[in-house]
Amino acid sequence: MYNLLLADDDAITRRGLQSLKIWEKLGIRIIESVSDGLEALDALARLPVDILLTDVKMPRMDGLILAEKAHRLYPYLSIVFVSGYDDVDYIRQALRLQAIDYILKPIAPDELERCFTQVLNRISEQKVHQSEVQKLLDSYKAGMSFIEENLLGILVTSDTIPEHQLQSVVKALNPAKADSIYFPVAVRTRFSDFPQQDTLSLLGDNIRCFILDRNKGQFIALFSLNHRTDSAERKRLASKLRDSIKAIGALRCICAYSDQDGSVWDIRALCSKARSILDNSFCCPDGSVISNADRLCMGSALPPRTGITAEELERLVLSEKPDQLKQYIIQLFSDLKNTNFQNPGDFLPYLTPVLQALEDLIRRRFTVEDDYPSSITALINRLSDTFCLDDMQMTLLQHCEEIQDTLRSRPDSETALRINRVKQYIQAHYSENLTLETIARQINLAPTYLCLLFREKTGQTMNAYITDVRMEKARALLADVNLKLFDISSAVGYPNPSYFTRLFRKHTGITPTEYRNRCIKEVGHK
Repeated sequence: MYNLLLADDDAITRRGLQSLKIWEKLGIRIIESVSDGLEALDALARLPVDILLTDVKMPRMDGLILAEKAHRLYPYLSIVFVSGYDDVDYIRQALRLQAIDYILKPIAPDELERCFTQVLNRISEQKVHQSEVQKLLDSYKAGMSFIEENLLGILVTSDTIPEHQLQSVVKALNPAKADSIYFPVAVRTRFSDFPQQDTLSLLGDNIRCFILDRNKGQFIALFSLNHRTDSAERKRLASKLRDSIKAIGALRCICAYSDQDGSVWDIRALCSKARSILDNSFCCPDGSVISNADRLCMGSALPPRTGITAEELERLVLSEKPDQLKQYIIQLFSDLKNTNFQNPGDFLPYLTPVLQALEDLIRRRFTVEDDYPSSITALINRLSDTFCLDDMQMTLLQHCEEIQDTLRSRPDSETALRINRVKQYIQAHYSENLTLETIARQINLAPTYLCLLFREKTGQTMNAYITDVRMEKARALLADVNLKLFDISSAVGYPNPSYFTRLFRKHTGITPTEYRNRCIKEVGHK
């Protein structure tokens, strides 16, 4: 359906044109009828108009001036003139204003239909042309963005590139981006396959950012700006990046940025500074956004070495007050946090007494190593691969909780009952922000041990089961055409509709909209 704006100072002519049957036949709707050019301009600004049918002679602003202004503001608008003045000069002016046709009063319906058939053909051709131009523009932008991203990537990772080639790369970027200001953020995260486009889309269309130098969970996010930044804006951009990464489901994320921005010539030094800050961020908690000033405030004193025997640790493990063991480990890590160690390997020597006591405990309490979920060697590997100091503390706490739960293990009948309680809780609370810790508290088990137990007894991970339940509920809700996709997404525990759509498609093979359309068709067939 095409929208037509009718402008004519003769009320009888307007009513006559509006009453014609050919509009419905041609698929045209008269969206508004006005009496002069000024009213027509106002309507064009308010309404989606495809065709302007205007009289030449009108008070306040005639049709020719209206057409000139309308064409300048809306170049794709199709214009048809109508007039009772059979004047060659009017016709010439109309054609200069790129009018499609010129119709004389009294208007013959056959002539009007012929004219507007031509108008619709031209609009169709314009839309095809516009689509082709847009595709070319999109391809050009994508190609230029790809080239720019790769050239910037060379600057960020150019430790071995010869100086003369480096100069060539900078010069290739500089003409088009001479006024660009670059601001890098070094990121460490936990993602096996980082969803780059999802993250960039959450930043917003008005923010240009490139994801560069991805390597083992770390990368550089290089913001391209058209102005210099101050410390507040740099922190805001880094925080927005952190929030975007968290929003797409990153379990861990730390963002580090330097105290400066710069031109294309400064990119290497700026990225190197941001990486250096990130390398010193192991003591920072998950979700941190840190600058060089934050790093300089970190402690540097060596923590005291805390020893514990296997017997002492065993008493803590088997104590009727399980929080005693937790408090011991928390205090140990509280001392470690006052350092500026750079990686897990710096901290492991200070955990050796606890690890040795755990190993002795396991040897005394378990006759066969397979009786225990994981060995001390596996624990050291897990600690060495932790994301930050809080993550290391959590890993050690979970390991100790596993030992506690294993030593207090229940028969299989009790285990089955607990698994059923977990399933019932998930089915009752699927719309909430379910966390492993929350579910584990319902049955008084350590989160890590619950994960192992659930997978062993059901054959699938708890996250997979939660997703299955939510997708089943979503399918039922999608059958109700009165519910909006946003409401359904929130109702099944996904506040972000885009993320829900991607997850639904991955789970079912089709989008929520496609599934709803199938439901509608099935109801229609019945």
